[in-house]
Amino acid sequence: MTAGDVLTSVRSQLYEPTATFWADSELYGYMNQAEQEIALNIKCTQCQTSTTTVTAQSMYTRPAMYYIDRLTWDKVKLKKIDFTDYDALQRVAYGGLYTIGRSMHYYEYNDQIGLWPIPAYSATIDVYGVAIPATINTTTAAFTVPVYFHNMIQDYVLYRAFAKDQNENQSKFFKQQWDQDMVRAYTYWRHKTNDDLYQVVKEEDSYRNVELGII
Repeated sequence: MTAGDVLTSVRSQLYEPTATFWADSELYGYMNQAEQEIALNIKCTQCQTSTTTVTAQSMYTRPAMYYIDRLTWDKVKLKKIDFTDYDALQRVAYGGLYTIGRSMHYYEYNDQIGLWPIPAYSATIDVYGVAIPATINTTTAAFTVPVYFHNMIQDYVLYRAFAKDQNENQSKFFKQQWDQDMVRAYTYWRHKTNDDLYQVVKEEDSYRNVELGII
């Protein structure tokens, strides 16, 4: 399904086959908002990118994505930390002790990613996350979200379009449809990705061995 398919369907339900009250650019804007909501809340626009670290360099450009779900350095998953953790690890409060070695943690700041310890050698960073959907502005534009989510986009567009027309009943109806779509979409994606369905392991630091304790 393309943006043109959604546009045609939406205009059919608005009884406006050609742009008069609702401009095409306006309806494309609603499609963009719908995709962004889906990507942010369902996290279904999965993506992966890689870069190479430089010896003794800690900061790197953050990939353009909503979330980072997983980051590995030299094929080993790094744990995310905040600045409180970083300060404790670096001993900044005690005069500073900058460690260079095999990176074990990462942190985010603005459009950068920092590694700790600072990499002692060059290796690959693999970043897995949630991509920002591409802008929809033409009839041939393809949606970034997986095909399962395409039909629900028109419900959001109609909800916003009828709101502009001050058609409260129709706007409310399609808003309810959209809300239901999101619940079903979340359930679908959770099952598809097996997102901790049985809560066997809730946190990587809680792996437990009955003989050795926490490892």
